[in-house]
Amino acid sequence: MAKQVKKNVKKEVKKEIKKEEKKVVKFEVKKAPKRSFKAWWLVGLLLPPLGLVLYIMWRKNRKDDAKSVGTGALVSALIWLFFGLSFLIHTNGEQKKGPVTVAEWLESYENGEDLVTVVASSTCPHCQNLKPVITESSEKYGYKLFFFEADTLGEEDYNTLTTTIELEGYEGYVPFTFVVSNKKFMGSHTGEMEDEDLTEFLKETKILK
Repeated sequence: MAKQVKKNVKKEVKKEIKKEEKKVVKFEVKKAPKRSFKAWWLVGLLLPPLGLVLYIMWRKNRKDDAKSVGTGALVSALIWLFFGLSFLIHTNGEQKKGPVTVAEWLESYENGEDLVTVVASSTCPHCQNLKPVITESSEKYGYKLFFFEADTLGEEDYNTLTTTIELEGYEGYVPFTFVVSNKKFMGSHTGEMEDEDLTEFLKETKILK
C-alpha cells in the first residue's frame, strides 16, 4: 500500500513539473548587431584616395560601409573636377583675351568707333585710383575702354597712341583720359575722377546720352 502511494505521489509531482515547464518562457540572448560607422562617407569626402582604398577593401565583406565611403570619395572627386575645369576655362579665357595692345586701339580708331582712352603710368597712384572707377563704368554702360600704362609701352606704340590724333591738352601728365568718336577728338580730362565726375565727362563728350 505504501509503495502504491509513493508511485502516485511521484506521478503527480512529475505532472506538476511538466505543467510548470510549459509555463516557463524561454529567453534567448540575442547577439547585438554590429554597428556600422555612419560617417564613412565623410572620410571619403575629405580623403578621397583613402576612401577609394577602403571601398576596394570592403566592397565584398562590408558592403554598407564600402558604399558609404565610396559615395563620399565620388562626391569629392566630382567637386574637385568641377573646380579644376572652372579654373582651366577661366585661365584659357584670360590667355586668349590677353593684354590690350596699341595695335587694337589703332584698328578701332581707324574703324571710326567711339573710344575712351586713358594714358596712365604703372607708378602713378592717381592712375591706379582711376582704373577701377573707369573700368566699372565701361562695364556698366558698355563703351569701349583702352587703358594704357605709358611707361610699359615701347617708343613706337607710345608715339602711335599720342600722335595718331592731336590730343588737345596733353602735356605728358597722367592720368590723361580722352575720347574719340568717328576719328574725331571729342574732349579730354587730366587727373583722376570719381564716378559722378566721370559720368558727367562722358556725357559732355557724347559717349553717354
